[in-house]
Amino acid sequence: MSGFPWGQLSCELWLGLLGLAMLSADLLIRDRTKAHYVGYLGLVGLMIGLVPAAGSCSPDGVSPLLFGGSYAVDRFQIFFRLFAIIQSILIIVLSFDYLEHIRLDRGVYFTLIVFGTLAMVLLTGSRDLVMIYLVIEFLSITSYLLAGFLLGSDKPAMGEIKRSLEASLKYLIYGAVSSAVMVYGFSLMYGMAGSTSLEAIGRAYAAPGTELVKLTALIMALAGFTYKISAVPFHQWAPDVYQGAPTPVSAFLAVGSKGAAIAVMVRFLTLATGSFADHWQMVLALVAVCTMFVGNLLALLQSNLKRLLAYSGVAHAGYLLVGLVANDEGNRGVQAMLLYLMVYLLMTIGAFAVVVWHQRRTGSEDIEAMAGLARSQPLMAVTMTVLLLSLTGIPPTAGFIGKLHLLLLTVNVKFAWLGVMIIVNSAISLYYYWNIVRVMWLLPPSDEPLPRRREAQWAAGVAYICGLLTLLAGLQFGPLRDLADAPLDTAVNNAAAR
Repeated sequence: MSGFPWGQLSCELWLGLLGLAMLSADLLIRDRTKAHYVGYLGLVGLMIGLVPAAGSCSPDGVSPLLFGGSYAVDRFQIFFRLFAIIQSILIIVLSFDYLEHIRLDRGVYFTLIVFGTLAMVLLTGSRDLVMIYLVIEFLSITSYLLAGFLLGSDKPAMGEIKRSLEASLKYLIYGAVSSAVMVYGFSLMYGMAGSTSLEAIGRAYAAPGTELVKLTALIMALAGFTYKISAVPFHQWAPDVYQGAPTPVSAFLAVGSKGAAIAVMVRFLTLATGSFADHWQMVLALVAVCTMFVGNLLALLQSNLKRLLAYSGVAHAGYLLVGLVANDEGNRGVQAMLLYLMVYLLMTIGAFAVVVWHQRRTGSEDIEAMAGLARSQPLMAVTMTVLLLSLTGIPPTAGFIGKLHLLLLTVNVKFAWLGVMIIVNSAISLYYYWNIVRVMWLLPPSDEPLPRRREAQWAAGVAYICGLLTLLAGLQFGPLRDLADAPLDTAVNNAAAR
């Protein structure tokens, strides 16, 4: 009888213990003004967690499949372990500058971020329908709570508090509906395969017959996944939730939650319905195109930075889906998607960091409040400009490298028209991204005096780091491409071994 895989699950176990330690520390801290120390504990713990996340504690030569194949600790999952922990480190750092908005249960706030990270890691290794559903609900519950965390006791903050609670409630309702539809699709798959294993479902999909039932079950299952990545038609929650939630939580949802959902979609579509690709590719391609256009066109109308970034995130979900749709036998589509996901992490968290800094400086989230920023804060204006150019996909930024890999992928397959859609939508996005640049560099600053507030140094540091890495990754993208290439071997072999 083999022992428990302590080494392979060292990252998951560490995150679970870290979350429990943070809860215990929060209970022991009597002075509630010092509850942010729990955040410092989480930050240090997540940094240490990078070691087991990289697979350093896992013995060589062991099978990546655990618990009867329901969970995988392969190179694909190791990539997303690192992705989830890195983004959570940045989110916690951003939160230190946002604590003036969070007056109650600060320790619980930081603990929920760590437990949300654990849910993301578990989701990326799940290979069983029951486990996928349970972990999605785990991640969703932590997200619902975090979205409504703008708590306070002073009357001037009541408007913001109500907006946060409204965002949390909307998120819960949309999540409940999409989860119900997804579970019904899962039940149809279980009925066909007689098992909840993705590999068993893959064998059922490879067998002839019941094509309509298979397609119906697949579309219903995709409802839950597309909801988590805010793809059309399950994108409506994103702008309201992003605007109402604490800004670091908005970044958490935009990056971490989306990345975990992309990971489980890759496993699900590759293992369970790989033989059914001719059917779901066209469905997912139409979803990708609609997601791009809806996100970009609605972003043109926004005056609030967080709502604009929400619709921008919707559009980027469409770009990411192109990599999955145009995937080939060499899994180059997955590689391009993972590379773009790492780029998306840098430029999106960097942009939200500027929003946190901007909120602290002006007390506003409006684009017009950034007028004249280049004169008063030229370094921050340059950083935001680099991040916006990267989001557009203009060289020499990392965003250009990410979109270029997706475009090169579409040239050699039957989905070349998707490459045209990426170019058209990038041109549309240039308008609303460049509008922010215009406001920062060309408009005069407002004559109204700025409120006296402590400088958001943590947020500024995150913005500068993300901006610098976005520029460096565009100039020297070899390491980023190698990182995205690493997970492909096991992902392909697992699919081929079915």
